[in-house]
Amino acid sequence: MKQTKGKRTWSWVLRLLLGGGIGFLNGFFGSGGGVLAVEAMTRLGEEEKRAHASAILAILPLCVVSAAVYALHGEIPWRTETWLLLAGGAAGGALGALALDKLPPAWVNLLFTGLILLAGLRMLLF
Repeated sequence: MKQTKGKRTWSWVLRLLLGGGIGFLNGFFGSGGGVLAVEAMTRLGEEEKRAHASAILAILPLCVVSAAVYALHGEIPWRTETWLLLAGGAAGGALGALALDKLPPAWVNLLFTGLILLAGLRMLLF
């Protein structure tokens, strides 16, 4: 029984450390935390679709805190164009969440992997 409690404690510690790292990277780069959260959750045994859905919930408070810090330092352009981008992003997010529910997990994994590969190639080549 002691081993189970010890494993459970390390599991909590690991999750807290991963969450801290994900939050740091999300705040530092302004994005990417969700990608890492999905990867961490699937490696820790969460089913693919649930990991994607849970990552959104996990990233929300990280984004709110990061945005507040950026706003306090005057780094957010409060132009109309920015709000239009956010409005479109909100609509796209709703459609994406609905699509996630309809696709089989293998397709979700394939699309997610393809997106990450394309983003990496873009960063390397352009």
